[in-house]
Amino acid sequence: MKSLKQRAGLPVPWERWSEVRASLGVNAPLASGMGRLFDAVAALLGVRAAITYEGQAAMTLEALAAEAGNEQGVYPLPLAGRCGLYHLDWGPMWEALLADIQHGEKTANVARRFHNSVIAAVADTAIMLCREEGLATVVLGGGAFQNRLLLEGMQAALQRAGLQVLAAERVPLNDGGLSLGQAAVAAARMLMLYNAGKGASPGRGQQRA
Repeated sequence: MKSLKQRAGLPVPWERWSEVRASLGVNAPLASGMGRLFDAVAALLGVRAAITYEGQAAMTLEALAAEAGNEQGVYPLPLAGRCGLYHLDWGPMWEALLADIQHGEKTANVARRFHNSVIAAVADTAIMLCREEGLATVVLGGGAFQNRLLLEGMQAALQRAGLQVLAAERVPLNDGGLSLGQAAVAAARMLMLYNAGKGASPGRGQQRA
């Protein structure tokens, strides 16, 4: 009989994810956010099995990684895909990380190697895409970059490759910045409609959708 992995295939397609949930006995929806990856590593290292607020596990893991000093280890994290549709293959990284844990490696070293791996893989991917598309600037955004180790590591790696790196300074990198961006887009669309004569400037006491 084929195993669950053999039946579902890797990566597991959405339509077969119910099989994974059933085998685990818990609700485990698919997730693409970097935060869930940090949650998983923190739980495996035993530093944060549960959280009381968003980002708590990631912050705990970042603080632990900072204790490793100049640890330079990197786990394998290859880029997969073709025809411009790429994704990082996390399987080799998990195998190496779990092997470190089984061999009794210090949790701080494992945490730092994980950070190093994410920095190296994401930076290499950004550099490759910039070269393919003829771009010279990379914008770093998203809640993951509230992690100082990730932000500074990415900035250094991209700058060494000759790329300009932009990151928010006055606006939050996480969902707060996203909300501000959504408001800016909505305001710009209203202004375009008004200038095109398709809407009237709202008067006192009036509301517009």
